[in-house]
Amino acid sequence: MLDNGDDTKGFKDKENTIDYAYDTAGNMTSDANKDLSIAYNHLNLPASITRTNSGTNNGVIKHYYAGATKVRMETYDAAGTTLTKAYDYMAGMVYVTNPSEPIEANKKTLDFIGSPEGRAILTKKVLNLTADPTTGDKFRFEYSLKDHLGNLRVSCRCGEPKRDAQGIIIPEGTAGAGIEPLAVVQEQHYDPWGLEFKSATGPQSGVEVDRFTYNGKELVTDLDLGWNDYGFRMYDASVGRWSAVDALAEKGRRWSPYIYAFDNPIRFVDPDGMWAGPFHYLMTKRALVKAGFDKDFAKEVAHYASIYADAPDSKTERKNKIFGIFLGINPKNLSRKEGIDYSKLDKSQDQERTDMNQIHATRTATEADAGLPAEQRMNETESQADEKFKNANAVGAENLDEEGKKELGVAFHQTQDVEAHQGSVFSDDKTKNTHSGWRDIFGNKREARQKSRERAEELYQNSNQSQQ
Repeated sequence: MLDNGDDTKGFKDKENTIDYAYDTAGNMTSDANKDLSIAYNHLNLPASITRTNSGTNNGVIKHYYAGATKVRMETYDAAGTTLTKAYDYMAGMVYVTNPSEPIEANKKTLDFIGSPEGRAILTKKVLNLTADPTTGDKFRFEYSLKDHLGNLRVSCRCGEPKRDAQGIIIPEGTAGAGIEPLAVVQEQHYDPWGLEFKSATGPQSGVEVDRFTYNGKELVTDLDLGWNDYGFRMYDASVGRWSAVDALAEKGRRWSPYIYAFDNPIRFVDPDGMWAGPFHYLMTKRALVKAGFDKDFAKEVAHYASIYADAPDSKTERKNKIFGIFLGINPKNLSRKEGIDYSKLDKSQDQERTDMNQIHATRTATEADAGLPAEQRMNETESQADEKFKNANAVGAENLDEEGKKELGVAFHQTQDVEAHQGSVFSDDKTKNTHSGWRDIFGNKREARQKSRERAEELYQNSNQSQQ
């Protein structure tokens, strides 16, 4: 039997006495199989990754951060003195410095501008020109097809006018004029853990491959590292594990703090390398701002969707504020505020209160034992949210008083929890379909985000109509 598999990919086991070493914080400091040594900064984020004994892949990768956000990545030669490539990350735009390619002239140039639908690339890069073409758009758009886990599957370009060798659009009626056919420029296939298979369709010459592939996270290919950068941690798909401990590992004591997606990567996805954070706040605020509401209104309703609706205990509130900082959230927006009455939902996490479980699309243990279906509780929660949105639409969202904004925040929370909690059971009995922290982040987040956006857009349209 002939195996034509790509033997350059995957895990390569070397004869080592000790494969991995860790520091006192649980960060992996060396990987003997990949000949890596890693140094971390004060936030336990990798500051430098050095590779030795790997032939042409020897070198040093350095990361620079603004807080917990990576803003620059540099790759150096084996001596660690000569820069071979660098990336700068600025508000969705990625710039590249590539001294080895003449077209770059050792200068920082725009690599691409990212968007949810794909990315925009300089036309001169696509055409391998040294300057922007004199006719047509400066950018070409590359559309991305992703699966339910956010994995990049296919990238293509279409609808581009044909150009000559100098990049000038060929005028209509002239020989060679017309529209370029659909072009698949990148195709990705993965094993369940995110290890990429070799594809027949590779990246176009002269254009940087889209590195944001598995789960939409950047694959660091420099020095053949093969790690995905999730923000808070690095993930190695060849072994299906993280390089550092989950910062909220105590929320899942049954699980190793290094495993990925609870050992079920086909169903679950990890958005940022951490456990659940203040995502009700983020999801609500982003949906309202994108719909057109001003940021102050969006922040206020998002506050009610998180702190008011969830009523976290003081310990959880502190954690949310800490991790909110990493996500760019002012801690004040994740704290109880003076002058606001939170008492109505103060027992929101009471496991045996049916009315509170209807807020979160969960069931009490008693209800589950009595045979209440999960779907029934989800429908009840969704119906309550529908009524609250109906009231807000009738008044006009921006005309709501404080109590109305509270109810609107709860409505967003319920909409999101229907997808995240899915009728799970508040119980310590692990034989039941129990509610736990992982549901807050590994529930159907994509659907929750989409429904939040739809609700926000409807609110904005009705709010504009109420002011006319």
